[in-house]
Amino acid sequence: ADAPPPARATLRLSDDALAPWASSGVLLEYEPDRWPRRDQGCVIEMNDGQVRARLYESSDGDVVVVRGAGALDRSERIARVDIRRISAVVSRHET
Repeated sequence: ADAPPPARATLRLSDDALAPWASSGVLLEYEPDRWPRRDQGCVIEMNDGQVRARLYESSDGDVVVVRGAGALDRSERIARVDIRRISAVVSRHET
């Protein structure tokens, strides 16, 4: 039997921090627990309940490096222990 399609979740952007990759109002569709590739969008669920949409850059064991914290040219380093889940964005829907 075919495996069921992976579950998808959505997140609507409320700011332009990821523009021009995706701007405010864009609906991101993501696949929970699917690890992103470099320069792929990702949704990071933090242990404190925050949800952050970012562009994935790299990870080096204890730290995940992403872009899009206020601007696409700004890198952000997030400790892996603070991340509950990281998920790859699979599509973007303009509304």
